[in-house]
Amino acid sequence: MKKLTWNELDEACKSLPEIFRYEQSYIEQCLTNKVKPTKQGLKDFHKVEAKKFLLSILKPSSVVYTVLRHVSTSGMSRNISVLFSNDDGIHNLDFYVARLLDAQRAKDGSIKVNGCGMDMGFHLVYSLSRALFNSGYKCTGKSCRSNDHSNAPHPKRKRGSMTHADGGYCLNHRWL
Repeated sequence: MKKLTWNELDEACKSLPEIFRYEQSYIEQCLTNKVKPTKQGLKDFHKVEAKKFLLSILKPSSVVYTVLRHVSTSGMSRNISVLFSNDDGIHNLDFYVARLLDAQRAKDGSIKVNGCGMDMGFHLVYSLSRALFNSGYKCTGKSCRSNDHSNAPHPKRKRGSMTHADGGYCLNHRWL
């Protein structure tokens, strides 16, 4: 097998999917900092990159759609896809959400969610929102779904009037 130079490797990686370019970037960071690449380090790097991407497209009060793809025969696990719609079209976010939440992916590419007895699509979007906006978010006005407005004595829904500590309600959820 022929050894590749960095330039040849860089050219070869341009044709690969985006996630492999992240891996190349992580390895280059390790070589620059003279740190040994590890699986955990790569996993953390993927989480950071997924969070950056998701924050670039999901803003507070964005609507995130979920699609139920499969339910196990026991009813204890579900495969759910996460979608987002904007002017560019409908985007499947399964890959990035699974990376950020450290969730298992099903054979069909959707996210495997274990458990029952509650709305698992809401659970997935709430967990995503908590991971993205863990430091809280400013009130978005009438579209704000934070539970702070239901519990007295908080002010009415005015854009920017308060900061909500629980980022889990920052994104809105809808089933398709």
